[in-house]
Amino acid sequence: MAFLKILANVGLLFTVVTTLPIDGDSGNNSIATINYRLPDNVVPVHYNIELIPYIVENNFTFDGKSYITIEICRATRDLSLHMLDLMINETATSLVDSDTVIYTPIAHNYDNETEILTLPFDDELSIGIYNLTIQYVGILNNDLYGFFRTSYVNENGNKVWLAASHFEPTWARRAFPCWDEPALKATFNISIKHHRNYTAVSNMPILDQSDDEDDTMWTHFDTTPLMSTYLVAFVVSDYVQIPNEDKTLNMWCRSALARHSKFAQEIALKAREILTRYTNTTVKVPKMDHLAVPQLTAGAMENWGLIIYNENNFAYNEKKDTRHQKMRVAITAAHEMAHQWFGNVVSPRWWSHVWLNEGFASFFEEYVIDEHIVTPDVFRNGIIKYLHKHQFSTASSDDLWNALQAALDESDISHNSYKLKEVMDSWLKQRHYPVVRVNRNWDTGEITLTQEHFRSKNASERVDSDKWWIPLTFATQTNPDFSNTLPTYWLRPQDKNITIEGIDPNDWIIVNVQQIGYFRVNYDDSSWKKIANYLNSDNYTKIHVLNRASIIDDAYHFLITHQLDINIFLELANYLSQEIDLVALYPMFNILEFTQGFYNFPETDYYKQFILNILDKLIKSVGYEEDPVENNLTKLKRAMILRWACNFGHSECKKTANVKLNEYIANPETYRVPSDLKHWTYCNGIKEANISTWNKLMDMYLINHNADILEYLTCSENPDILISFINKSALNDSIIQKNYYSIISSIIQYHSEKDAVLNYMLENLKIITPKETNEERMLTGIIYSVYSLERLDKIRDFVESKFEGTAFEDLQRTIERRKSKLISIFNKFSSFIIKENNIL
Repeated sequence: MAFLKILANVGLLFTVVTTLPIDGDSGNNSIATINYRLPDNVVPVHYNIELIPYIVENNFTFDGKSYITIEICRATRDLSLHMLDLMINETATSLVDSDTVIYTPIAHNYDNETEILTLPFDDELSIGIYNLTIQYVGILNNDLYGFFRTSYVNENGNKVWLAASHFEPTWARRAFPCWDEPALKATFNISIKHHRNYTAVSNMPILDQSDDEDDTMWTHFDTTPLMSTYLVAFVVSDYVQIPNEDKTLNMWCRSALARHSKFAQEIALKAREILTRYTNTTVKVPKMDHLAVPQLTAGAMENWGLIIYNENNFAYNEKKDTRHQKMRVAITAAHEMAHQWFGNVVSPRWWSHVWLNEGFASFFEEYVIDEHIVTPDVFRNGIIKYLHKHQFSTASSDDLWNALQAALDESDISHNSYKLKEVMDSWLKQRHYPVVRVNRNWDTGEITLTQEHFRSKNASERVDSDKWWIPLTFATQTNPDFSNTLPTYWLRPQDKNITIEGIDPNDWIIVNVQQIGYFRVNYDDSSWKKIANYLNSDNYTKIHVLNRASIIDDAYHFLITHQLDINIFLELANYLSQEIDLVALYPMFNILEFTQGFYNFPETDYYKQFILNILDKLIKSVGYEEDPVENNLTKLKRAMILRWACNFGHSECKKTANVKLNEYIANPETYRVPSDLKHWTYCNGIKEANISTWNKLMDMYLINHNADILEYLTCSENPDILISFINKSALNDSIIQKNYYSIISSIIQYHSEKDAVLNYMLENLKIITPKETNEERMLTGIIYSVYSLERLDKIRDFVESKFEGTAFEDLQRTIERRKSKLISIFNKFSSFIIKENNIL
């Protein structure tokens, strides 16, 4: 069911705009006493916005004029609109009706809480079209919201400033007074005055340009389609443009990044082609600019016709960057292109429906990247209906269900037992997600399926008030058909359970084929063991890779919530030693990531040995050397396996990394390090390296000033080398000292558990504390980096001897918080504590 795939892609983490403490669909809130919504008696029709940003230090401001055409739908004596951090020139505010009668407001009343400016008038304003003029001054802020400033350092070492916008969800009001709600769409004409050395870009192409005084010019942009205020965008910068052949999809960035924008452009072009074909609609703006700023609060923002990226999600250096970075750039570009249809052409009626934007964007980012996805015709037809009916307008979740229901009703698919709205409301309008419990009666052969809430904290926590419409699919050992994802049964909210009969008692059963439904599955112990036995056989690939992944992921979550025995988990996880598919291995890597703080406890030694046995076999399968014909997933798999093998102390892994590091240091041109293995080679290679190798790597840093190398130098496991490095960095007046804060932070984070290093840092705390911080904060970092109560006691003794007053009390509280955190970590993952005889 494709409509359920959306839920899986979004992960049911529907975006909620928490800055608005009101319900989405009503103008009032039964809980909040303050109404944050604008009155519905006035709507905007068109904005003419003129902006003059001053992008100079000591004067980061901008002048603005807004000429807003509005329609008064009901007679009123006042106008209300949004504004934030703007100084209004009250003498210039005017309202003109269609007969050129001028109205002047008698006051400018501003509510700091609701950010609403109210303009009262002596005369009643009758129904009709009016033109509102407002002049104001704003601040080019540095908090990256609204109209903001940011900077970069160019190739000559000079700081270069630029001005950019970020308006989602409610920051357009910081750039111009407006009706700043997503449903209040209007058209826009943007005009910006700027220095000739700068370029202005906005949602639409340039309409015309004209010279002005003092080496400045005006850039005027064409009229936008009907759009929400949060999608308006503009940037003033010295960027270079990298156009495609017909200049309809252009990349904008600082010149040093230009050559690294090609991959994002390729993905964006591909996304445009696929989305146009899929939705049967073209892009509704004549050009699509993709622009990277040095800083952005989000990974990117889907402004219509001008997508603004954080540079980290925009640039891909083929020679240097990892495949993780390549995937991040691809996903971001595809995601933002999907928003040009889902979110821009059709926008959310209110922020409670913004999950529609993010859900579709997440769905199509994967659709674009994976060309082999097959989406049912019914789903596609429903999407086409949805876009066609609501283009240039707004929509709610009910509008989507109505469109999909219409497409479903036109199809020959049997669906009399359910309505889409009823099914989907059970997922959208309640918290949490369900667990389906599968229990087999081995005497009668009956299999009973029930639903309950997933218990995320402990086994005693129960929430039983809400139920879901759950689509049930299953495969068995005799009939291992994982291709059919249409529900065989529905477990409805009103059903106590459902029963499946006729399954061979010797068979395993796996529920939720390809993990098509967003729920976990917990089996009785005997059923878990049957699955584990089969996974550990040569036939394990007959179970679909997505189910192999979900089995491990579900089992882990049931283990840490004390709903699954550790021995069953070990039997299941043991099969991973023969797994070759990264998709199935990925949950294991996530588990290792989630639980890595736990591995510092000595009680985990046997579990770590169990994981090492798995990783050892995986290394033998994948090897240490990249093959030019390998696909990206194989290279990613190797990088992950080697990372964790070395982290867990795999001796061959560390020795191999050391050999490769020495080869690279001796002859960098011959022994190039693949980008995905760079961290593994440098960091693990230096862990057990002698001082000679360490010094050679330091010499490489002194030659090319690559800050990454400094981080790798802190990977050494030799306390003498680390202590010497601290001294060299803290006391020497050299280029190393400029990076001392990051050096000491890294050593604290990764080496405070070494007694020699800890003792040295405590004894020399004053000397080694960077100028950017103080001794108390330095010690706080050390406290949060130790994992033994004995070392915490040592730090406590040090605090008692060296600190007094408020600092002493604060540090004592920090120690107690850390002790509580360690106990919490230990208790949370205590299920992983196993005895030697449990090792398989």
